[in-house]
Amino acid sequence: MDMSQGLGIAVGQTPLPALSKHRDCQYYETNVVYDGIKIPIRVPLSINPEEVGEFSLIKLITTFSPAGATVNPHPYHPHLDTNGQNTHPIMLLMNALLTGKRVIFLGNGHPAGDVANYVLAACALGSGSGGVLRGFPERAYPYTNLAGIDHLLT
Repeated sequence: MDMSQGLGIAVGQTPLPALSKHRDCQYYETNVVYDGIKIPIRVPLSINPEEVGEFSLIKLITTFSPAGATVNPHPYHPHLDTNGQNTHPIMLLMNALLTGKRVIFLGNGHPAGDVANYVLAACALGSGSGGVLRGFPERAYPYTNLAGIDHLLT
């Protein structure tokens, strides 16, 4: 059975970049030619009521995933560490979000846009992209100076 016909790929032809492994599939990306200038456009494929801004779950997961199967050196929290010291950092984050804990992404030396991306992606991760649980955007501050930490603690 020739499966290449179902994908529209001729024998020997490589798949389209859209089928690549690490592509963020939240948006349909295309170009529009206007007055001879190619303008890139990103159209969201779906929008949930509590989805705020652009974020990348792939970037969040790859940034906070360990390179190998190693024990994560973090303080033990019995209510968050479901697998002891072997708890994956993303599961630790997910458990913290689901139990209503305060999570701070410290971005010393990193662009504010990256830190905001992690905050928005964490909100989407914890809420099921805004389609399952509600209220994450109201509690999220994508960027704040530590001088204003008192505001966050109230």
